Amino acid sequence: MRIPAGTVLAVSLLLALAWGSTSVKGQEPGGPGPDVPHRSPWTLWSLASPHDRIYLGMWTLHPFGDDPYPRESNNGFGLQYRSFFAFTCVNSFERRTYAVGAERVWYQAGRGRVGITLGFRAGLIRGYDTRLFKVAGETPVLPFAGAVALLRLGPIGGEVSWVYRAVSLVGAVFL
Repeated sequence: MRIPAGTVLAVSLLLALAWGSTSVKGQEPGGPGPDVPHRSPWTLWSLASPHDRIYLGMWTLHPFGDDPYPRESNNGFGLQYRSFFAFTCVNSFERRTYAVGAERVWYQAGRGRVGITLGFRAGLIRGYDTRLFKVAGETPVLPFAGAVALLRLGPIGGEVSWVYRAVSLVGAVFL
């Protein structure tokens, strides 16, 4: 059995994200505590996401090139726990899509329950075909990576993410 190179790359990336997201005693979102004996190389430049949340709703734009598949809403729903997420929506090609992966934080600022977070996420996504790009027709599951910005206003918030050719806005309720 031959395993596609894209699958090997995606699994390797997810393992790297999981390795870096394990909790280390004393590690806080603002930086390591004095009793941290070891941090993985991955966490030297990113931290596990501290924002557990439920995703409710999704709206997508395709600002790069023509947008022959406009959608007012993608009917998104998902959950993020620690750094790991699972999400489903109806994509711009009217197909049900599923995504799983991990999120990491580069920067965060705020006071109390109000703040912003900038980071990235990577994972696997299912539900696309050659209309996304040619390779998508060769495998049912694709690796993805993209930037994410999160705004939190008390128990609610929203995030803007960029993956492939799409910019998405997702509503969130924080746990």
